[in-house]
Parts: sequence; C-alpha cells; structure tokens
Amino acid sequence: MQRGELLGEGTFGKVYAGLYNGSNSRLPPNMAIKVVQVKEKKFLKRLYHECELLKTLDHPNIVKYFGCVMDEEKSEASIFMELMPHSLVSSYRQFGSLNENIIRRHTRQILSALNYLH
Repeated sequence: MQRGELLGEGTFGKVYAGLYNGSNSRLPPNMAIKVVQVKEKKFLKRLYHECELLKTLDHPNIVKYFGCVMDEEKSEASIFMELMPHSLVSSYRQFGSLNENIIRRHTRQILSALNYLH
C-alpha cells in the first residue's frame, strides 16, 4: 500500500489517497487511508471494535470499509476505505451554491443511510 497526497485532516487523524498494488483482486487500486494517532491503549481497543462494526456495513450510501492495520509501535492505526472523490464541500467550492435538486438528492441519500444504520 502506498500513501499519497493528504486529502483532509480531522480531530483524530489525517486522510490520504492510497494506492493498492497487491494481488487481492477484491480490493480496488485506489482507496482512502485514514491514519489515526493513538495516544492510549484503551483508545486502540475502541478503534479496533469500531473497525469490526464497519466490516458489517453494506449500503450504497455508506463508504465501504476494506480493512485496518494497527501499529502499536508507531501508536497509529491505518483504516482503508473507499475513496470518495467528491464531497458536498468540494462541489460547493467548485460550483458555488447547490440547487434544490442536488440538495434533495443528497438529503435522500443521507436519510437512506441513516435508516439503514437504525
């Protein structure tokens, strides 16, 4: 797995573009890698349990989870997920205000995913 450009940063970690060059044909070549710095061992366990939950999710409006690697020596976890090239924020930055049809479509997708989670 090769880590590429930084795509974004949040409170708990950074998200990078990733390139999978292995032989597992079930994995896409392009994916996102979320790298989370883990300060406490108990947080690492919670993160592991969260990854176990992510494995069970299968919905078209929820980002797909591919796997996770916990590196206790570096105190970090790398979470491999579906690469989503566009977000509402990037669409807004590129095209300006979004029209009602686009907002309606995104709202429908969000509600569909929330319904699945409940």
